[in-house]
Amino acid sequence: MLHKKIFIVFLICSMSLTAQTYKEEKQVVNSSSLDSKEKQLNYVNNLQTNAGFLQNRNSVFIDQVGQDNVAQVSVASNDSQVKLLQDGFNNQSFIFLKADVIRQDVRQIGNQNLFLDYSLHGARSHKVNLVQDGNYNEVISVGKNSISERLQLNQTGVGKRAFIIHN
Repeated sequence: MLHKKIFIVFLICSMSLTAQTYKEEKQVVNSSSLDSKEKQLNYVNNLQTNAGFLQNRNSVFIDQVGQDNVAQVSVASNDSQVKLLQDGFNNQSFIFLKADVIRQDVRQIGNQNLFLDYSLHGARSHKVNLVQDGNYNEVISVGKNSISERLQLNQTGVGKRAFIIHN
């Protein structure tokens, strides 16, 4: 039995593994690939199509450090950028927005902080910069108006609450 185990270990250790490797370098665009006017136009058209694809301005970035952090983000916009940092334990962020332009930068540093931002009425602009530095802090923001176009909050300490109702 011991000999079988040694043989199996030896067999596994001596196996040669191969993987797909990159063998030759091919140039995607060269003189022969653009030798006709049609190929040149096709190439330029593809560049413009790809550039249009890359101009999609919707992004969500979530960084979570710690345990049991929760982030739910649902955004309807043609131009949005949501950045969320949760550094601690049991932080919760719920972001449900609809606007033409959305800029959201949320930092929760500490434990058991809550942020709720809810506005599905289709605002022109919704920009929030929030820092929660402490424990057991709450910010609840609901609705749309000129306040939600540029909201900046710095919440520090323990057990602080802010309720913002936009009508």
